[in-house]
Order: sequence, then C-alpha cells, then structure tokens
Amino acid sequence: MVPTSQPLSNVVPVTVIFTAPGSPGLPFNQALIVGNSPVINSVTTRLQVYTSLTAIIQAGFVNTDPEYLAAEIYFGQSPAPFYLWIGRQDLTAIGAATPAVTPAKTVTVGNNSGTGYVVGNTFSIGGVTGSLVEVATVSGGGVVTGLTLLAGGQGATVTNNIATTNVTGAGTALTVDVTVIGSTGGTGFLVGDIVNVTQVGASGGQLAVSTISAGGVVTGLTTVTGAQGTSYTVAAGLVATGGTGTGLEVDITSVGETPLQAVQACRAAQALWYCCMFVGSHQDASPTTNADHEAIAGYIEAAYPASQYFYTDGSTATLNGVSTSLPGTLQALSYRRSNGTYSTTQGGNAPNNIYACAAPMGLAMGLNTGSAGSYFAMAYKQMIGVIAEPLTQTQAQNISGTATRTFNGLNCNTVVDYAFGAYLSELDYGMQASGNFFDEILQLDMLANNIQTTVFNHFATAQSVPITNAGTTLIANLIIQCCLNSQQIGFIAPSGTWQGITVGFGTKQQIEAGDPLPQGFAVYIPPVLTLSLQQLANRQMPAATVLLIEASSGLSQAISIYVQP
Repeated sequence: MVPTSQPLSNVVPVTVIFTAPGSPGLPFNQALIVGNSPVINSVTTRLQVYTSLTAIIQAGFVNTDPEYLAAEIYFGQSPAPFYLWIGRQDLTAIGAATPAVTPAKTVTVGNNSGTGYVVGNTFSIGGVTGSLVEVATVSGGGVVTGLTLLAGGQGATVTNNIATTNVTGAGTALTVDVTVIGSTGGTGFLVGDIVNVTQVGASGGQLAVSTISAGGVVTGLTTVTGAQGTSYTVAAGLVATGGTGTGLEVDITSVGETPLQAVQACRAAQALWYCCMFVGSHQDASPTTNADHEAIAGYIEAAYPASQYFYTDGSTATLNGVSTSLPGTLQALSYRRSNGTYSTTQGGNAPNNIYACAAPMGLAMGLNTGSAGSYFAMAYKQMIGVIAEPLTQTQAQNISGTATRTFNGLNCNTVVDYAFGAYLSELDYGMQASGNFFDEILQLDMLANNIQTTVFNHFATAQSVPITNAGTTLIANLIIQCCLNSQQIGFIAPSGTWQGITVGFGTKQQIEAGDPLPQGFAVYIPPVLTLSLQQLANRQMPAATVLLIEASSGLSQAISIYVQP
C-alpha cells in the first residue's frame, strides 16, 4: 500500500499568476519616407514597413520612383538600418471642404426655355428631390431667360440638361441646366457625424462634421484621415450622405493632401517611426517647397511621440548663408527637431543628391542599436550614395559654421570631402536648426521615453502606488535605472560636477552649481510633506527632477607643436 502524503500547498500555497508585460517603449531606429506613389493605398494602409530594397521592389515600386531612390541611399549606409517605413501622400484626397451656402446654387436655362411663363412661376426639377425653382425673368412669348433656386435637393448630375415639372406656372416645355444644386448646410447633424461625399465619376471620400449651428445645420467640416476620391472639381457642389442629419451639400475647395497632411496621417496611423523625410512630387521628383518644409518642421517640433524631420535644401540663398533661406528660417525658430542637409544635383551630375538627407537619417537609424557603448555622433561620418559638394571654405561655413562652433552659419549640414579626397563625403557636423546636435536630441528622447514608459508600467502593474516617501523612493529607483541604461549606452558621463540650477528642498537636500555628481546624474524627488492638500486629494506624486551630465563627443581639437632645432 502506497502511503498517503500531504501536499505542501497546505502550508505554503503558491499561486502562479501570468501578467501582461508592460510596454517596452518606442524604438528609435525606424524612419519614414513619404511620397505619393499609388503603390500604397492611403485609405487601407497609409504606410508600410520594409527591411530591404528588394522588398520595396517586390511591393510594386520601380527603381526610378523617388521613394526607391531615397530608400537606396537610406539602406546604403554602413551600418545599414533595419527598418524603413514608406508612407503615402494622397493626391486625390479631399484636401478641404465647406458646407455649401446660399447662393452657391446655380440653375441656368437649358436648350429649350419653354413658352407661356410669367415671373414668379415655380417648378421642381425632374429627378431632383426637394428642388424648387422660380422664374426670375422672361422674354416675349413667356420664354424663360432667368431662374432662381428657392430650395435645393439632391441627385442632379452637374451640367446635365434636366426637364422641369410644373408646380404653379402655366407654361410648358422648359428644361434647365443644373450647374450646382443641393441643400445648404442640411439639418439635424451632430458634431462628429461622418458624411460620405459622392460625385459621378468619383470614388468618394469621408468628411467629419466639426461645427454646427441651431437646428443641426452644418457650418464646418474636416477631412477624415485617409479620405480620398478622384475627378473632384474644385468648388463643385457635392451631395453628402450619412450621419444623423439630411440635406447637406459640400463644396470641395481643394483636392489632394498637402505634404504636412500626409505626414500627420502617417503619424496617426503608426507611432513606431522616429525620423521622417518627404521626397516631393512623384511625377517629376521636384523638391518640396520651403513652405511645406516649414509646415512639417513646425508639426514635428511639437508632435507626439517625439520625432525628427530631415530635409534637403540646395538653394543659392542657403549657399550664401542668407537668414531668410529655409535653414535660416528654421534656425530663427530654434527648431530642435529639424535636420537639414545642403546638397545639389551639381548641374545634373548628381541627380540623386536631392534625397541627400536620407543618408544621415539612414546612418543614424543604423547606428542606434541601443546596446551598451552604442552612443554615436554624426560629425565626419561618411554619407554613402551622396556626392560631396564642391564648396569653398567660406561657403561651407555659411551653411554649417565652424567646427569650433564660434560661428554657427545656418546650423545646416553639408557633405564635403576632406584633404583632397582622402576623406570622401563626410558630414559636417550633425547639427539641428537650433544649434543642438542630433545625437543629443536623440539620446534625450530615448531617455525620456524610457523613463515615461518605466514609470507608467509601474503605475499600471502595481496594485497601488503609495504617496509616501517610500513610494517616491521606489519611483526614484526606477528613474535611476533608466539613467544607468543611458549611461551604459554612453550618453551620460560616468561622473562630473553640476554647473546648472539649484534643485532641492532645504540646504541639506539641495544640489547646486559646484556640487559633484559622482554618478554623472542625480534624481531628486521632494518629500511627500511638501505636497499641498489639493495635490494629495488629486493623488499627485511629488514631481521628480533628473540632473545629468552629457558624456558628449569631441568635434574639434587644437594641437600645438613646439620645435627646438
């Protein structure tokens, strides 16, 4: 007989609980190229990720497409990046639309203006629901020469000759040409209603009601991300259906997304890309306008999640260091997330140089592995696939400034040869428009994202987060671990002396200029007793402050040689 045995769980019960892992945070080694190739469907896909040029070709791009040519430079860097997103600018999308308003309805006399009519006769138009037309003027014999639309309707084909149905008039045989017809802003709509826009020969698109007036009359519309159509006539009255209201007519005032709208749509569709560039027109590979660059740069500057914008500029104004050039404008705005490369086609000898900014973008994404010791600077790295500019020293300094940063130029980057070709296609100097270095913004974005994700995961997974000094100590330790990771990459210095502002509470706990930071960083969270009653009622933790000293990367070195014969 086998002896019975009592389970240990009677004394030490152990329960295994599988919990969902916290978010790992965002990657910072993926970039986006936006073009308008129809290979990507802007409605169903908007953007697609690729890991090689072969995959791009297999997707349907050809090797003359701007997206491919920019990707060729991007993937051509050493080390090569792993991921590239390609996004779609939809040139058939509804760019802007407004509710049609009276008197935006036009009905003109057709080929047969009938006889026997008098001013004031009213008619409905055959096939147009809810229409009401009034005779405005007549000639001899009661021939109609002018009409006024009293009420709208829907279903008419633009410029189609349509017969009328007599309502109050005594005349006969009148036909009209409907050039624009429909209701005005409709009635019964709510903010947020989605309406479909249709037109003969068009695939249609979607708009959202943004503002209304009394009675649910639509007074404002916005384009739904991904809305598209074809053959829209600018300012043509289009019937809109859907939502909770009826009778809305829309005037399409522009067709096609702007570069900014395309980038915004790509961000709304995907959060994984960190850097982006725009390749211009798919038809002729013409550069994007300065206004487009400025609009995208302004958006990226404040966009969430953190991103960076790369652009190429080859203007004479930039060559001469003019402050009103594109780099000069972004410099004046102190944009920290805009990275420009001066590059030209050199009279057609370097046609792909219009995509030159894909090189630093690709190299940065290839170098940024996030592993120990992976910190890098962009200065003097070779830009593979970009032909260096034949610049004089003055021209180079107009654009990029000096290596000592005693003169900033336009804080734009150049691709130049050094030592008569001994060093080919080197990047000067990896600057942002603001004068910050690219690597500094990148590493701070990575650290901020790591801290944000780590602390949020703590809030999301902990059963509770006590508002006590012990609770804040735990959060401080989480932030410290993030700083240690950044230090392991090589961004935070191993030690140093703080020279910044005074931080802390009371003389015993504050850090001020001249104090050592033996770890290269410090995390300060004030005591819980400093919280107000309102903050405690709102369950706010004391605000944390992180002080850090960058390890940085050298850009220039002065050397003196003393010789004694």
